[in-house]
Amino acid sequence: MASAGQARQAADRFRAELAELRDGVVQAIRDGYRQLIDGRLATYQTLLDETLDRYEQLRKVVPSWEAPQYETFRLRPSTGQEVDWLRADYETFIREAVGARDPQRTRAVLEHLFTIVHTCYRRHDLKAATAFYRLLQLAWSDSGRQLEGDSWHDVRNQILDFHRSQVMLIF
Repeated sequence: MASAGQARQAADRFRAELAELRDGVVQAIRDGYRQLIDGRLATYQTLLDETLDRYEQLRKVVPSWEAPQYETFRLRPSTGQEVDWLRADYETFIREAVGARDPQRTRAVLEHLFTIVHTCYRRHDLKAATAFYRLLQLAWSDSGRQLEGDSWHDVRNQILDFHRSQVMLIF
């Protein structure tokens, strides 16, 4: 079993590698390279899948009724700091894409965000789904302030269509 120090080192390495990936996505958004945006955001999807897999493994190792309360909190999180980091990076991507005032860049980021939200719902991780879903509010408000005319309407309709599809899945 890994010590607390080893776990902290692994988390630090993960965060450092994630920072490099985040910077690459931000640069791709700024440059407007859709293929790079898609490829790098697909890596975020993979990271989220692997993180949620790991959480599921931890839930199987320590059932909540067998572990002391403090261990339950550490080993059975619905989401942990890794998901928080991924969500924070997506916030950065939304701000960069909307700030570029190019609806195609915003659309690219939102399409990947929709996939992540859907993945979290499909895996029954409501906390993670909600954390990412709330980023749609940010996209909506930032787009409304920074985009004009058809560009704003395109982004708004994309968000509304996604919302409608998720509501239909729930009911």
